[in-house]
Amino acid sequence: ANTLLAHEIELWNEAGSSHVWVRVPRVNGASGSDFIWMYYDNAGAADGQNASGVWDANHRAVWHLKESPAAGPPQFLDSTANPNDGTVAATPPLQVAGQIHFGLGFTAATDRHVSVVDHASLQLATSMTVSAWIRTVIGPDVSNRAVVVQPGVTNLGITRAVEGEGFYYAPDPSSQIACSIGGNIA
Repeated sequence: ANTLLAHEIELWNEAGSSHVWVRVPRVNGASGSDFIWMYYDNAGAADGQNASGVWDANHRAVWHLKESPAAGPPQFLDSTANPNDGTVAATPPLQVAGQIHFGLGFTAATDRHVSVVDHASLQLATSMTVSAWIRTVIGPDVSNRAVVVQPGVTNLGITRAVEGEGFYYAPDPSSQIACSIGGNIA
């Protein structure tokens, strides 16, 4: 049977990588007939996305952070069926390369944050789990011109952390969005 699975296209790039979230009920790895198919390369096909169907009722909010912080509010759309969209502060966070597509860069030097309205779906009677990929700059020491970072922080992340103090970190400006403090690999 051909069953359209609930899916959400975060990024579609015909010339490169695409990011698609799919709710897969179950795939038995030992089965010779249990699999999913991906249909693409038909510009005339209807868009069958069902983002809220990807995330079950246990997901109270899902933000991919793919939207631009400079766009009109709300900038960050909740992919669940809940109305928990995020709106940036007066000084928006910076859009940076993320683990999957984009992420947000926050600095301690400014009040950069994303606000979400107080909705009943976020009122939890029990504990919860929060999942996120986080790369942090632990602390720039401006007087000693040093910075402590966690693994995976990009060169651009360091620049953003110190630019408020008038500094710029760019051993290779052309690749700073993708290369980490650990060094560039040729």
